[in-house]
Amino acid sequence: MKAHIVVLLAAVVALCLAASAPAQVPHLVSYQGRLTDAAGAPVPNGQYSMVFTIYNNFAGVWQETHASVAVDDGLFSVLLGSGDHTLFGDLDETEFVLNPPISMGIRVGNDPTLSPRTTFTSTPFAYIASTLEIPLEQTGNSWDVRPMISITNPCGNYQASAIEGIHSFSNHKGVLAPIWSGVYGSALNEVSYGDLGMDSIAVRGVSEKFWAGYFDGDFYASGRVSIGTEILDAQMEVGELLRVQGLNYSSAIYPDAGSGLEITYSPSNTLGIIQAYDRDASAFGNLALIGDSVGIGTTAPSERLHVNGKVYVGSMDATSGGYVVRWENNRLRRETSSARYKDNIQPLDEDFARILEVAPKSFVDRGSGEEHIGFIAEEFEQSGLEKLVIHDAEGQPDGIRYDLIPVYLLELVKELKAENEELRSRVAVLERR
Repeated sequence: MKAHIVVLLAAVVALCLAASAPAQVPHLVSYQGRLTDAAGAPVPNGQYSMVFTIYNNFAGVWQETHASVAVDDGLFSVLLGSGDHTLFGDLDETEFVLNPPISMGIRVGNDPTLSPRTTFTSTPFAYIASTLEIPLEQTGNSWDVRPMISITNPCGNYQASAIEGIHSFSNHKGVLAPIWSGVYGSALNEVSYGDLGMDSIAVRGVSEKFWAGYFDGDFYASGRVSIGTEILDAQMEVGELLRVQGLNYSSAIYPDAGSGLEITYSPSNTLGIIQAYDRDASAFGNLALIGDSVGIGTTAPSERLHVNGKVYVGSMDATSGGYVVRWENNRLRRETSSARYKDNIQPLDEDFARILEVAPKSFVDRGSGEEHIGFIAEEFEQSGLEKLVIHDAEGQPDGIRYDLIPVYLLELVKELKAENEELRSRVAVLERR
């Protein structure tokens, strides 16, 4: 018996491996043929058992049996996909589509498979589909509108994807509905890749060379954000260094409205700025540093406020009383006089008259260039006034305790007062003679 093909209408995409199209597109393939004997005459009319097998190259990948096919004058017609079919092994839809030829073999009754097999060709509809444009417009309430395109992978094969596109030159790839996520895309041999809808992650981006994610425009996150750490206790968690690049220091870098803590950096001024500011009210707020110690110019503060460098005070409130603040041993201290803060209190035994041996000088300060008057610490030390000299860390004379000079002068006044009273007594005695 010999089969002669009269008409063939078949899609190049296999029945199981094809993506599920909208419901109005049938999932059947119409196949017609004419059966003849060796002499070319039509076979007798009747019901015939036929087995249809689809081959990928030389391997059978799909098979369907039609137990009773009506044959009239040798002509028959079947709808492939309407019967019970069988898949042979795990199929890879990429290999199936990209490695033709794909052909159909037919076995009638107990006869061997008819030869030659029939090669699949594009149908008119498949040809039109390659340039088909879908109008992406809908009307109606946005809550009621259904997806304009819905694609489902009907195969039970977990390896299969619904749609996959590969750029042959750059090897960029996009996959719709793979086994692990909703959408998958990769670039440069999967050095960079990302997923939408992966397990418990809505969006994931991975890059071994370039950006894992890039947003050219505004970005909004309604939930918490974690950078460099999987800890997510605060609104934003940063696992490593947080750097603010900033722009040049000008009013253009600040927003026009709103209030909050503002952090920026001015590269041209090498200036970092942290401020609490209300843009609507044009008013600064307070900053609170909560911690055991705060360091400025040091990473190891030893006091509540540790400043490694100079301190500038723009202005101070005036007062008619209060404490004297003194800088000693790299610390600011308030001067106290109460015995509550003192131990080993003893009378001061000094030659107070030595204060009269030093003379004031005029000089120009090397740091500021300003002209001043005062005493020289080295001259105080040479005159035996060590208790009035401040020494640096190397033990060199560095300053003078001007606040203690009145102590010496007061003792001299006392001595002069005693001498004056003695002289007045002698004069009174002489006047009575």
